Amino acid sequence: MDTKLKCFIDMDGVLVDFLYGAARDNYYDPHSGRLEIRDLKQANPDFWINLPPNPEGLDLIRKLDQLRKEDVKLDIIVVALVLSDASAIGKKTWLKAHIAGIEHNLVIIWKSKDKNMFADQDSVLIDDYSAACDSFKTAGGNSILFNNNSDIVIGKIRKLVNYDD
Repeated sequence: MDTKLKCFIDMDGVLVDFLYGAARDNYYDPHSGRLEIRDLKQANPDFWINLPPNPEGLDLIRKLDQLRKEDVKLDIIVVALVLSDASAIGKKTWLKAHIAGIEHNLVIIWKSKDKNMFADQDSVLIDDYSAACDSFKTAGGNSILFNNNSDIVIGKIRKLVNYDD
């Protein structure tokens, strides 16, 4: 690949254990699968700031950063879906606390489908939601389903940049 690969990493579910935090604070019922979006829109920044990190997701972003230090041409871009100004503030604060020192850009979106506007042949979406991955791919990008599998994701990234043939 002659140009830089743009690695779009979904925040909720990849870097952040969103469902655990939402269940902990009674926004999500794991038994029914019901997520209280209306209530989440009212959540203050502290909810978002205090979401637990996903250790495997943090491992992934550190490994991507290491690849970049090995002269692999890639940009790390965190994608944060926000529901309110408070969630945007909370997510920005969370990133400062958990991935400080890792060079990255942040894209804030208001709808999940907005990820697709970044899809092109030099981009890859790493997401835990298969429908988002499928949609990004249909829009012309590459995608990798994240299932707490950072080593597998890194292997696929290496293939995308022709690092490991």
